[in-house]
Amino acid sequence: MSEKKYLFSNLFLTFYDTSVENLYQQYIIERTLAFCRISWALVFIFGGIWGILDRQLFGESADVVLNVRLLLLVIAGIMFSLSYIKKFKKYMKMNAAAFIFMLGTFCIFLTAMSDRTTFSPYFASLFIAFTGVIITAGLGFKYSIFAFLFNLIIFEVTFGMFLHLSGNLFIIYNFFLPTIILIFLYIGYFIERTSRNNYIISAKLQKSLIHVKKLSGLLPICSSCKKIRDDKGYWNQIEIYIETHSEALFSHGLCHDCESNIYGHQEWYQKKKRKSAN
Repeated sequence: MSEKKYLFSNLFLTFYDTSVENLYQQYIIERTLAFCRISWALVFIFGGIWGILDRQLFGESADVVLNVRLLLLVIAGIMFSLSYIKKFKKYMKMNAAAFIFMLGTFCIFLTAMSDRTTFSPYFASLFIAFTGVIITAGLGFKYSIFAFLFNLIIFEVTFGMFLHLSGNLFIIYNFFLPTIILIFLYIGYFIERTSRNNYIISAKLQKSLIHVKKLSGLLPICSSCKKIRDDKGYWNQIEIYIETHSEALFSHGLCHDCESNIYGHQEWYQKKKRKSAN
């Protein structure tokens, strides 16, 4: 097994070998698909439930908020449905980024529509949006970076250029938001790097188990010549059989008993022959 086959970039978190990267992506997607579906289902359910409060919290702006909320529910329903379509499964590696982008943008919109003189509870909901980085745990970190940056840009443009906040509130928002993003980026990076290292260990272990399995069980061996019968019914020298079914190689020599039997008898025969000649 080539060790270089499983090398990956610590910066971009991608295996250099394309075939290994594709297998790894399939491995992660299959194991996180159910979690992705649950996440979008929760967005749809709780996003709809929280809409009950829009009239009380946003007053005259409630209709606008409800329309945007409805758009989010439609997107959540579409993402949930696409996860069941086989040809779209390969795009599930970007599911985390889509979750962060969609839900994060919606939370920023709700924060902008809230009272601009006090700290908005919808700003805290960005914590929920940013947990999307672990939806496809072990995959999609580099796509999530762009989603985080996009949310940060939207926030700065919205509150820095178009909306007028009090100085203290703007400072508080700009203190917490980058900090939250850095924390979740670190979590996403750590999880994916660890997942890739575990995948390498698992792949190597699986390869070793295959070799062990090949030499397990009963081996039909001739009691006279010690040849081994393979699955096709052919009799093979024991050296050939073991070399074929493992990574072991043979070097030949003589044990003390065989050396004594062979060369000891030859020495006795030579002595007897010399005595007969005399």
